Amino acid sequence: MGAPQVIDTLRMPAKELEAVLRELDRHAHKGKAVQRKTKRWRVQPQKMVVSVVNELGPTSHVLAVPRNLSHTGIGFLFGGFLHPGTRVFVTLRRMDGQAANMPGTVVHCRLIKGRLHEVGMRFDREVNPREFFIEVRDGYAFRCEAVDPSHLKGLVLAVEDNELDRRLLQQNFNETDVELMFAPDGAKGLELLRNQPALVFLDQGLPDMDGLDWIGKARERGHEGPIVMMTATIDHELRLAAIGAGASELVFKPLPPHVILQAAAEYLLPSASGESSAA
Repeated sequence: MGAPQVIDTLRMPAKELEAVLRELDRHAHKGKAVQRKTKRWRVQPQKMVVSVVNELGPTSHVLAVPRNLSHTGIGFLFGGFLHPGTRVFVTLRRMDGQAANMPGTVVHCRLIKGRLHEVGMRFDREVNPREFFIEVRDGYAFRCEAVDPSHLKGLVLAVEDNELDRRLLQQNFNETDVELMFAPDGAKGLELLRNQPALVFLDQGLPDMDGLDWIGKARERGHEGPIVMMTATIDHELRLAAIGAGASELVFKPLPPHVILQAAAEYLLPSASGESSAA
């Protein structure tokens, strides 16, 4: 039995498709501020296979162009109309080159022009956008875009020697139920791990040790919780080194309030699956 036939119903040149995507992005960012709970990322240009389940006949396999991706769903351009409620599988390429086959349900479909439609699909299970070729324009892949501070709670350790940065963290958690502990150096921070904080904010340049060394010592002590390292230098190689050492993310100072809350929400909220619509 041969491979299933994949139909290209888009039949549009790459430049024309890219122009359509740019126009959709322009309209999406025009006007009022975004109020979604779950953040969406633009998927770097590629085509994917959408398998449409037909209860009365064989499954059809059609090429589509992904537009944006979130933990809960995906938006894509499709050469035809898909009824809301239709069961579909999308196959998207991961960073490691492997194909991911993700089942879900169509939640909306709107006409763009001609046969071209924009489709929103909700996944059956959440995915991790970091695994795919997404454009992270702000440098971080935190899932929450609009964070309600009143939903944040838990014990947070901040290993930070700078008084102004400590005040900034405290100020941004004033409207939350987060309990903050502060450590002025690495040794005190390692000692406070005995309290089992749900999240650690860690300064990269501590007076007694490097942040990467601190992460290694914390992991050696058996601390498995998330660690967000902070640095005043925008260095993407350092970000890779930090994540390789065991950090959950590296963020760059000065930290805007929304980034602090997004980072906290990423690890303190149990799930962002309460989103009501797909990507």
